[in-house]
Amino acid sequence: EVMEQPSDQLDTTTSLFDLGLDSLMAAEFAAVVQATVGWRLDLAALSDAPCLEDLADLALERLTQKGTVLDQVGLDLERESQLPAGWTMPDAPFQAAPGEAVLLTGASGFLGAYLLAGQLKRWPELRLRCLVRAASIEQGQKRLEQNLRRYGLWQPAWSSRLEVVLGDLSQPQLGLDRDQFKCLREGLGGILHNGAQLSQMASYGQLGASNVGGTRTLLQLATSESPLRFELISSVAVFEADAYRDQLIEEQVSLEDWQGIQLGYSQTKWVTDRMVRRAAEAGLPVTLYRPPLIAGASCGTTWHEGDLLERLLMGALAVGASPDLAWELDVVPVDYVADAVTALAWDQESQGKTFHLQHPEPLLLSTLLSQIAEAIGEWRVLPMQEWISEIEQSPQNPLQPLLPFFQHRWGKEGLTYPERNCSGQRARPSCVWTTQELMKQGVRCPRWNQLIGPWSSVLLPQLVKTS
Repeated sequence: EVMEQPSDQLDTTTSLFDLGLDSLMAAEFAAVVQATVGWRLDLAALSDAPCLEDLADLALERLTQKGTVLDQVGLDLERESQLPAGWTMPDAPFQAAPGEAVLLTGASGFLGAYLLAGQLKRWPELRLRCLVRAASIEQGQKRLEQNLRRYGLWQPAWSSRLEVVLGDLSQPQLGLDRDQFKCLREGLGGILHNGAQLSQMASYGQLGASNVGGTRTLLQLATSESPLRFELISSVAVFEADAYRDQLIEEQVSLEDWQGIQLGYSQTKWVTDRMVRRAAEAGLPVTLYRPPLIAGASCGTTWHEGDLLERLLMGALAVGASPDLAWELDVVPVDYVADAVTALAWDQESQGKTFHLQHPEPLLLSTLLSQIAEAIGEWRVLPMQEWISEIEQSPQNPLQPLLPFFQHRWGKEGLTYPERNCSGQRARPSCVWTTQELMKQGVRCPRWNQLIGPWSSVLLPQLVKTS
């Protein structure tokens, strides 16, 4: 009804965004689901490319209460972060990276598209083996091409270098049989693990199979023969423990504390980060990258419609106001993250290192919004509850489905998500060393005055179109 798509023409594995879903339709759909069955649904946050199968999985989880055993009570992230049972480093020389081919997860998502393009450009002979959920190899190839086209990255010459592996991070052995899993190693020189199920509202139990289980499986793959270089796209979410609040955290500091991490997604990212660091301590050649929220490209091309950041900015722009909080928006353009990974991945000097991909100059949400909105008139700063009330009174506002998330109070102090991200509350990851290392590679994060114009050129016309 929302998308007006004939049911007999819908492919259950095709991204709903490829079928015409946008952020406002997602908000409308979430409202219909809540009114009909009483479920709060953040559709766009299900994954980078939600499809009907994702909705079916969510419904099954809700109906069977699958995954609730590990939710909060009794959840020990340190125990969860142990390496797979029986995991050992093979007594064999390291496989040369990147070799003939590398395995890339999450290639059909937003950052994944830029990582895929970066690897294809950087290594002209390299084949990219991409784990994709699709009904056929042909459909998987089409999905990768469409994703690259969506962000203006596609080059026809790349077709012969893309290898689709039909699989799923949440399934044992990635959903492959024994022989297929063994064949996945043939000619492989490294693993670039970017894939993860993203949802601000889902629990650890709901996300663990994909985010944690998938990483365990890839670590087993990395050591099934000669050890493979392992590049992990982690997240700033690993800094959300109480022990790190308002603390300066340099790149090589060992993050051992997890108590106080409240979001299920953040919990899974801490576990995978810690697990991969354990593998590195055991001798696996590893590099970690911790990006913050990821915005549209610095040149002003398409953003990832419907994700948390885009909804936050578009929702605030729609009401012409930001909340009266010192909310630090840790955000960088997607091409900066991809360029950084492209420059550092497989390099001998970056092996064993961790890189923080934050913007060198932290910025308040209210400052960013007021600069973007400068061309459309006066900007207001409202008390948090008034800001939420204005959004509640705007049925088409893309932030509507996320209001329960913004209002929920977490932990002993009862702070909301916006409050936990305020200056003086959130951790302060340092990127000084990372910035210096990237400058040696010719990679620099654009200054804010270089980003405001291009980002405004994308967001403001979209605001007019949807108002």
